Amino acid sequence: MKYDEVETPLQLLDFMNDHIAYGFKGTDGELYTEDDSEKFKFGEETIWKLSSPSKVLEDGYGICWDQVEFERQWFVEHDFVVKTLFMWFELDHENPYTTHTFLIYEEENKYCLFEHADCQNRGIKKFDSYKEALYYQIENHLKSNKKIAPVPKDIVECLHIYEYQKPPYEINKYDFIDFILDTGVQIL
Repeated sequence: MKYDEVETPLQLLDFMNDHIAYGFKGTDGELYTEDDSEKFKFGEETIWKLSSPSKVLEDGYGICWDQVEFERQWFVEHDFVVKTLFMWFELDHENPYTTHTFLIYEEENKYCLFEHADCQNRGIKKFDSYKEALYYQIENHLKSNKKIAPVPKDIVECLHIYEYQKPPYEINKYDFIDFILDTGVQIL
């Protein structure tokens, strides 16, 4: 299936499964994937820039931040109501925990979590309320971060979720986070 033939969220998920992998092409033209975790971490800190949906499609790669923008474009173009969200442990010191972005869309009076970048939880999950979808993602985020380092109660209490609008493309990791903190709405 070609991208311009995708007509449903399930077809979008299938398309992404076939054509988009986790990783990114750096500004240096090199491919960064989690197969080489040291190179990936270095690249994410120094070389990664937020890709436009067309760049994600062209490269066939994106981290969750890129993939959500690709998803946002498709859902908006197909007249869905969407929310894009950023989750992180907001600490006043450097920490080992991951961040995550994800998209929730509304369909048939349900709140549908569309997840592609997190391959452990890939799919479309439907919930009766927005809050249920958020708490489902929180549980997944905590599980994945517990594999990295212990997540004591005081750290769990620092987990926050921001709803954010479309950011400018080609910004680096720190500008992306600043954009969300400056313009997003903390919902949890």
